[in-house]
Amino acid sequence: MSLKRLLTGLTALAVAVTMCAAAGSTVLAKDPFGSVDCSKAAGSALCTGKSNSSENPLTGPNGTIRRVTALLARIAGIVAVVIIMVGGFMYITANGDSGKISEAKNVIIYAVIGLVIIVLAQSLIIYILSKV
Repeated sequence: MSLKRLLTGLTALAVAVTMCAAAGSTVLAKDPFGSVDCSKAAGSALCTGKSNSSENPLTGPNGTIRRVTALLARIAGIVAVVIIMVGGFMYITANGDSGKISEAKNVIIYAVIGLVIIVLAQSLIIYILSKV
C-alpha cells in the first residue's frame, strides 16, 4: 500500500467522521408532530413567541460564515493530526536512513505549521466576525 493511497483513505475517513459529528450536533426546537419542547429550547423563537431579528444570519454568533469556517477548521485539524501520525510512522520505519528521517521530520514540521495556521486563521475569523 503506497503512502499516497494511505493518506487519501485517512483523509476520506476524517471527512466522513467530521460530517457525521456535524450532522449529529443539529438540534431541532420543533418536532415533526407539532409540539414544542421548550425545556430543551427555552431561548428559541418558537418558545419566546418572537423572532430574534437583531442577529445577522450570515455573520452572527451562529451565522453561516462561522459554522462553515468551524467545520473546515475541524476537517483541516483532523487531517493535520493524521499527517503528524503518518510522519511519526515514517520516522519510526526509517531504519536509520538519513534521507527518510529528514523527510519524516519535514512532514511533521509542515503539519505542525499547518495546524498553527489553522488555529490562527480560526481565531482571526472569530475576532473579525465579533467586530462586524
